[in-house]
Amino acid sequence: MTTRNKVAFAATGLAVATGALLFGVTSAQAANTTPSPSSTTATECHGPAASLSAEQCASFQTDMKAARDGVFTKYGLTPPTGDGPQGRGHKGAGHGPDLSSLSADQQAAFKTDMEAVHAQRDAVLTKYGITPPADGQGREAIREQVSKLSTEQQAALKADMQTVRDARDAVFAKYGITAPAKGGPGA
Repeated sequence: MTTRNKVAFAATGLAVATGALLFGVTSAQAANTTPSPSSTTATECHGPAASLSAEQCASFQTDMKAARDGVFTKYGLTPPTGDGPQGRGHKGAGHGPDLSSLSADQQAAFKTDMEAVHAQRDAVLTKYGITPPADGQGREAIREQVSKLSTEQQAALKADMQTVRDARDAVFAKYGITAPAKGGPGA
């Protein structure tokens, strides 16, 4: 077989594989019977997907959930479901707590209490010359800034932030909500 024939067969094989892949994705999307999210917040994409239209975002979220569920299933685990902290769409650096068990007044009070904790956190960060994260941002927004601090400053920041975490945990306990685990979302 000549090199020319090999190249022709390889190009044909690549075209067939690409067509099959595209047909499979299109068929999978067409066969998807999962209803698209009805609320506008459920179809808001963030991060790299923020520029997608609402329709594209809903499709993107469905595809990402299917991919995530496939990984769980591959390892014999049950994928998260529902609107709990592990079952809802990503809304930034951390998922908020499940406040569904609280009344509307309690939810409002919880949010007010947490705003005070966030103000305390921002004051600690500002003390060390760190720009506090904007809404929807998490640790990633400050990680680089913290890395520029000396070892002593980082240790002092960690100690000061423990006070903030204690205040946060007290707010969670006040409302009977489990505080995020250390290192977990919202921690």
